[in-house]
Amino acid sequence: MKNTCCDKCRHIECPNKIESYWKDDNGDLKVLTDCAPKRSMLMLQEFSNQMVTQQASIEQLRNQSIELNIKLDAANARFSDAADQLHHVIDIAHMITSKGC
Repeated sequence: MKNTCCDKCRHIECPNKIESYWKDDNGDLKVLTDCAPKRSMLMLQEFSNQMVTQQASIEQLRNQSIELNIKLDAANARFSDAADQLHHVIDIAHMITSKGC
């Protein structure tokens, strides 16, 4: 992240200035000086971009789900037809064996 606070700010003590402190992985102290309105706009843009990406992923998953449901319905219909044919063959076999042939 880069600082968003401008050194040329016209305020001596800017009311929008926010400083954040944290330690990085090496234990070094880091300071981020932000102008709150600028940082807010940058964060909103980042969140907006993330939402667009998530929406695209959700739509892709939905489309894949629809394709899978179509394939499952077709497979279910084939299995149902095969089961009906098997029952028909079993009925014929019972008729033949019951006649004593």
